[in-house]
Amino acid sequence: MSTGDESEDDFREPGRIEGCCLVLAIVGNSMIIGGVFYSVGILIVEWAEHFDTGYEVVSWIGAGHGMCLILAPFAGALIKRFGLRRCLVVSGILNSLSICCSTLSTKLWLTCLLWITSGKV
Repeated sequence: MSTGDESEDDFREPGRIEGCCLVLAIVGNSMIIGGVFYSVGILIVEWAEHFDTGYEVVSWIGAGHGMCLILAPFAGALIKRFGLRRCLVVSGILNSLSICCSTLSTKLWLTCLLWITSGKV
């Protein structure tokens, strides 16, 4: 028979807290990525005015998000070679730097390149 004290001890088992943190991080990441996908559709109008081009040219910025599907086998090979933790840390840093630098870019090709780099590699 279990008591209330044992359930509290179960939560403190090794790996239990890390698992909860991992689930929360994945949910947060999914929410952020979903917001980024949604914001691309809204920002296309502003980007077209800012870069003084048509929507068909500016839409290449949003097309960079498809890179996550194209580069999935490459990412799998990197994970096998270097390990999941290292790949996640490097991709998180690369993603953060790309999004931060894309706010400072003044050329369309640079913005497109930075959004592809942050394209969830």
